[in-house]
Amino acid sequence: MLTQALAAFQDVMLEISSVAWSIANDEFARKQDRVMALREIREAHKDMFEKLFDAGAFERKLGTLDATIRNTPPPDDKKQAITARFRKLGPIAAPNGGSFIGELSFRLD
Repeated sequence: MLTQALAAFQDVMLEISSVAWSIANDEFARKQDRVMALREIREAHKDMFEKLFDAGAFERKLGTLDATIRNTPPPDDKKQAITARFRKLGPIAAPNGGSFIGELSFRLD
């Protein structure tokens, strides 16, 4: 379930980035709009990495980059923290206007 929630969040962030890139690359857009679009792209990528870090896909080691992805399940306290974090986000509308994501029951077993 966590993987599905992360994938859905990544899809939303990619859609935001896609629209923002079209604005940033539009030569007829105002400079202010292009700058704001680039900021949105940066924020979307930052948010996605934050969620991956929160989910335990990566370990934060300041000053180093450890690209090893761990496949071991997180401890119970970390599972509860992740579940609480995703519930706090609330429902996210699907980009195609379909059902809502966020009503999922996050079973991390």
